[in-house]
Amino acid sequence: STDQIAVPDFALGGMENWGLVMYRETALLFDAAINSAYSKQRVARVIAHELSHQWFGDLITPLWWDELWLNEGFATFIEYIGTDYVEPGFRMMDQFVLYDLHDALTVDALTTSRPIIAENVTTPDDINALFDDISYSKGGCFIRMISEFAGEEAFKLGLKVLMLHRQLKVSGIYNSIGKEMSCIILDKSDMDTWVNQMGYPVVTMKQNLDNPLMMEVLQERFLLDPKADPTLPESPYNYRWTIPFWYIIEGDTEKSFFWLRKETDLSMVYPNGKYVIGNYEAFGYYRVNYDDANWNAIINQLSRNFSAINVKSRSQIIDDALTLARTGLVKYEIALKTTKFLRDDYDFLPWQSALRVLSYLDDMLGRSEAYGVYSSYLLYLVEPAYYNLTWTDEGDHLQRQQRGSTINTACSYGSIDCIEHAQTLFHTWMADPSNNTISPNLRDAVYCQAVANGGSDEWDFIWGRYQTEGDSHEKSALQSALACTKQLWIIQRYLEYTLDSTLVRNQDAYSVYVGLCGNDYARDLTWDFLRREWDYI
Repeated sequence: STDQIAVPDFALGGMENWGLVMYRETALLFDAAINSAYSKQRVARVIAHELSHQWFGDLITPLWWDELWLNEGFATFIEYIGTDYVEPGFRMMDQFVLYDLHDALTVDALTTSRPIIAENVTTPDDINALFDDISYSKGGCFIRMISEFAGEEAFKLGLKVLMLHRQLKVSGIYNSIGKEMSCIILDKSDMDTWVNQMGYPVVTMKQNLDNPLMMEVLQERFLLDPKADPTLPESPYNYRWTIPFWYIIEGDTEKSFFWLRKETDLSMVYPNGKYVIGNYEAFGYYRVNYDDANWNAIINQLSRNFSAINVKSRSQIIDDALTLARTGLVKYEIALKTTKFLRDDYDFLPWQSALRVLSYLDDMLGRSEAYGVYSSYLLYLVEPAYYNLTWTDEGDHLQRQQRGSTINTACSYGSIDCIEHAQTLFHTWMADPSNNTISPNLRDAVYCQAVANGGSDEWDFIWGRYQTEGDSHEKSALQSALACTKQLWIIQRYLEYTLDSTLVRNQDAYSVYVGLCGNDYARDLTWDFLRREWDYI
């Protein structure tokens, strides 16, 4: 049997001890009466992750820590499969794009990234440093990509061989899954391009100007810093990858596939008058760029009928376009047009992708004269969803999450109706503290907006509730709201409170700092505080 236990003041999200799995309280305990749909999803994901470790990590284990990603990458991917099996309405296989693919693509585009198989792992500090987005998210993305091009049956049979041989190493994956693939040879030297060098490619699909009947398909390393040297640090593969490439041409009902080999680029027939979308359904660990004509054709399709494009691809198109624009590879005029269809599309995936990648523009424009125009555009995008979804907590799992996010977005970009509604709900609760009628799925948004648009009375009320709240998820929502204040003196006081573990538990201080760093009014104060108190922290 396997027992599960929630531990107060537990530093980790979970720990996969064989027979007694330990969790932070927010990762195991759930009360449907006062906790949100997202909290339920998080509990399900963490439990699935830790239970998958009973096989990947406990039953079979890498020889050394340099291949930790095999433990965490498999557990990351399989947590989605397990949760999806128990709760298919959560659409977890879609959400992988949001929570792991996009996170990994962001971190791995930095010059400070590393290969999945780590180098020079000799000390405990080296080992601790490996518990990062590369091991978890990139590892999970790589395994998900293998599963897609191998096929589910070959992938399952290959894993069965791994378990029987107690063999958790990269060569074991290649051998066991490769032998089960009927049509595609899984070559170790090709797959090593993904695990033995850092980063990932951007694949560019563009019309060949010398031969307009053909489309070139090219790859190069992608870096967020356009001034960085793409050849450094040196790689034995010269930052080339063998890429499993999925794509769809307008009018097709199924995606097509080819291998883009590390040795050479290739050409395909130019789909004149039709759009082509690369990495269709976002199974590949890479970004895709196009010539202006193809970008505009995709944008026109999104405007005409966004549902003709798979929701994971809609999500990835936004993330690719705005990230590529950040580096100058795509014009911002084109990138921002990929978001215009959001006035009609209220789905959770493309909206969350947009909000995440647009946060960069929030940071860059927040203190500039251009912010007024930018915030007006965001309000223009979100208002149809705000009025369509309303404040009534109903619908499926992701609609309930999207409603809270939509309300928070509308309020944040200046919707008077939204702000007033949030304040009314909050002040009703303040007048009768024992009767909180705010829906669990709306509490994050309402609490934050009430504090952001209020003063010390609202903050002190939340702080008082935070000190006495016994439910871990509700306490977390209250803690997040405290970081929403715009009052500088309150921000400074909150920072000082984190030095007293009787006021803010040590395990929660990190979350406080993260929340405050996301608040434009608090970022500078938080940075100064962290530098000043770093030795203690």
